[in-house]
Amino acid sequence: MKPKLVLAGLGHGQLEILDRIEEIREQYDVRFIRDCQTIYTGAFP
Repeated sequence: MKPKLVLAGLGHGQLEILDRIEEIREQYDVRFIRDCQTIYTGAFP
């Protein structure tokens, strides 16, 4: 059983994790907590 990695929100704080998500999923069970489904653009609102 893999350890769990929980990400709250999907903003600048998780940018490196999102860039390496496939590599990280090999070692962790990754879960996302977010309000709605959006596309991350990297731009400020």
